[in-house]
Amino acid sequence: MTYPTKKLGIFIGVIILIILIIFLCPNYFNKNSGASQAAFTLALVAITGYYAWQTRRTVLEISNQTEISQMPILVLYIRDKRDYMDNNADYDQQQAVNRKFSDFLICTSAETEGSNYFFSVRNVGSGPAFNLEVSGQDILATNYQSSFIAPTKDEQKFLISKQEGVFDSLSDLNAKVIDVKCLGMKGTSYDFKYEIINIEEKKVKFIEIIH
Repeated sequence: MTYPTKKLGIFIGVIILIILIIFLCPNYFNKNSGASQAAFTLALVAITGYYAWQTRRTVLEISNQTEISQMPILVLYIRDKRDYMDNNADYDQQQAVNRKFSDFLICTSAETEGSNYFFSVRNVGSGPAFNLEVSGQDILATNYQSSFIAPTKDEQKFLISKQEGVFDSLSDLNAKVIDVKCLGMKGTSYDFKYEIINIEEKKVKFIEIIH
């Protein structure tokens, strides 16, 4: 049983107890007007307290629902530039795609010009995301396409690199935790935590949201 439910039960129990005492002992209260007045006052206080608590609970619930309906929801993606080509063997398409994504491709010691993969963040929530910031252990995020992500599926790319040097291979990123942070429209901070499962399989796992 949750604390609010216990609290509600206490209020109802007190009210019922007072009413029972008044109706089961009418003679006593008729002879003791002070006790009668005190009992009715206590019942009134209990009822007023219950309604005040219930009103506060309703206001908080409405506030929470409003926040949820207006909050950004940032989803981390691993993208493969080859998915943006109709024909991977077409040289012209390769060059066009390389130019489009060159600022965001993950580099390794074996792929100094950039691998096939890059990260992006999509906002699938109903509220805008401001001041996008991506971080992680031994990870540096730069080249943000934009620090603002509009609601309803706007997506922005960025570059992930090693804080010092370069990654030996793409697998160095596997199992790393990525924090995707932003501010909501009302200034509320959000931290979406993801774990990279496998870069080449483009798999990430959502861990939690902190706000």
